[in-house]
Amino acid sequence: MKQLEKLLRISSQDFFSTYHKQQHLLVPAASPEHFENALELSDIETYLATAPLQHGQIVLVNQHKRPWADQFLKLDGDRVVGNVVDIQKLLGLLRNGTTAILTDMARYIPKLNRYCEQLENELGVKLQANVYITPPNSQGFHVHIDEHDVFVLQLFGKKNWQLYEGLVEYPTKSLIQSLKEFSEEEHKKAADIEMKPGDLLYVPHGMYHDACTTNEASVHITLGLLPRRRSEMLKMLSDSAKDNAFFRRPLPETLEDKTVKEAFFEDFKEACHQLIEEADLETLILKISNQFVSNQKPDLTGSLTNALSLEQLTVDSRLKRKTETRYWLEDAQWHTIVHFYKEKVQVPKPVEHILDVILGEDTFTPAEISETLSDKVKLDMVKKFVAGGLVNIVQL
Repeated sequence: MKQLEKLLRISSQDFFSTYHKQQHLLVPAASPEHFENALELSDIETYLATAPLQHGQIVLVNQHKRPWADQFLKLDGDRVVGNVVDIQKLLGLLRNGTTAILTDMARYIPKLNRYCEQLENELGVKLQANVYITPPNSQGFHVHIDEHDVFVLQLFGKKNWQLYEGLVEYPTKSLIQSLKEFSEEEHKKAADIEMKPGDLLYVPHGMYHDACTTNEASVHITLGLLPRRRSEMLKMLSDSAKDNAFFRRPLPETLEDKTVKEAFFEDFKEACHQLIEEADLETLILKISNQFVSNQKPDLTGSLTNALSLEQLTVDSRLKRKTETRYWLEDAQWHTIVHFYKEKVQVPKPVEHILDVILGEDTFTPAEISETLSDKVKLDMVKKFVAGGLVNIVQL
């Protein structure tokens, strides 16, 4: 839990026992530049100046209200052009008090992606990194709750946060929509916090909160910890039922008949019980874990250098696995298959011992992975891991 403890400046044990999903945590800045290894203001400016920002990559909100598309998209006459954000219009909205939320920014900024991936691997959940840009004397959303925990990393300026008592347990989007309107009589204020550069705030899911600026603009990252819910197992179980002899049959055509309907309900309940009894829960939980690994965003660090240098690789070149990248092993009949991101490398069972070296934490050379394989076979195997992005070339 090195990255998490560096972020929170307390032990991971203290965080999980005292704060996680229970109460908020404010971590005052070690320095104003504490989060530079995750993101800097210059990284955001470069992104906005060089990448065409699509409609779906940004959320704009002012006092819980959204602007019309023609107020921030490029137009050709009266027609939207390519669904691309007009940066000048965006800056105008910012000047008028609109908060801009750049969504899932780890997809577009490699440094932030690496930062999130390290935390993902420690926490075992996917993170979504949204960047909030709020002008002075402004507020984006009114008091609300989120369906996931968040770490708020203050990058620039100041922002005031109000947190309220009374956690809603394990909220979902549909549950949040069904809740009655927030009332300060029912949810007393728990904390009033001014966030400054380098400060971190942990807000557990289900805690009512809002945030606003005063005379300074603010930029912060919100790292949303997207939970893997138990309902995912239920959905997998449901998907597996599609080919079940009972569940693939059509519904009875005479459900108006009370006797037929009651008999069907009994059969349906029995079939559901049988489906659960026969379910391989170990396999279901493993699939969910493996999906998490496969859906991680690739760490592209060194990818171009690796691609350009791959054919110069020799048995004496030095390599190293990207230790922050997760992988999982599938035991197939004739191969051990290494899965990482959406890549997979098949290693024949008779030589699977080479994985002890390739997947280790130390640097290695292709010559060291086996005493029995030919140099060509060694190089061919190692190149697959380099090309896929699990192994970096350290020295040719």
